Amino acid sequence: MTKNYAKFDKERYDKFDGQAKDALVDYLEQEGHHIKRVKEDYLADVVSTKDGETFYSEAEIKTAWKESWPADWKDLRIPGRKARLLQKHATITFFVFRSDVQECWIVRGKQLTLDQLKEAYGPKISKGEMFFHIPVKEAKLIRHDENGWTEVIQEEPSASTAKKTTTGTKDGTAKAVPKRTKDQSTDDSAGTSGDG
Repeated sequence: MTKNYAKFDKERYDKFDGQAKDALVDYLEQEGHHIKRVKEDYLADVVSTKDGETFYSEAEIKTAWKESWPADWKDLRIPGRKARLLQKHATITFFVFRSDVQECWIVRGKQLTLDQLKEAYGPKISKGEMFFHIPVKEAKLIRHDENGWTEVIQEEPSASTAKKTTTGTKDGTAKAVPKRTKDQSTDDSAGTSGDG
């Protein structure tokens, strides 16, 4: 695996890392976890226990994700540098939050396999940087509202929306935007976990 990573951006880290960890802790506590550790030490962001079992969780914010997940973003990308966490914690879970931390994809570490490790392209991605490409249909989506976190049931896009990306508006209605051309990046995939 290449060691070509995006340069650590302390300003982005300072802006987003605390928000991601706070949202993660909120979700875990709602699910009955007791938080043992929240610390930046290049290991899992949060260590928790539930029913006598220890859980390891890693949080990041995908800043390019602003509203509803775009229908043409078929994969969720997790930086290849996170592979070191798989070697440390066999049961780690990754939480990828929307920029406002109101939605989140959950991916189990065992889903990050070498066959899913591929180069990605985008404005904030270093040339040659590798990412795990996890099909969103294999991830769990959760949403936060006044009642806490709940799972979002994923629906297959209909034929009428296949050529458009649907995003939500503030009033809850949907709007269609043109589909990206193949050479346009689909997200920044750089995340903001701060492990540089």
